Amino acid sequence: MATSKQLTGDACAYIKGENGEKNRYLKMGTAILRLDNSLSLKLDTMPLANSGWQGWINVFWKDEQGQNVPRSTSSIIPIRPPSRSPGPSDFDDDIPF
Repeated sequence: MATSKQLTGDACAYIKGENGEKNRYLKMGTAILRLDNSLSLKLDTMPLANSGWQGWINVFWKDEQGQNVPRSTSSIIPIRPPSRSPGPSDFDDDIPF
């Protein structure tokens, strides 16, 4: 369920087929992109260790109606630069290392 405050999508694992099996996506849970550009994952399941999963999670974003967003539509994902970037002054402290 997407609101104007965040974007949601399906978090999926790409699993290569072996011995003539088809490649497939396994829905693992939900991804949420928040207004502050933080990404949260709620995982409901994990692929088996011998399934061929390489550890990557793919996110397929959905619009407000729950329809998949086409991959070529990058402008719908609200990626915003951070409000300020950390600079050298953020690391000035008394720690000797």
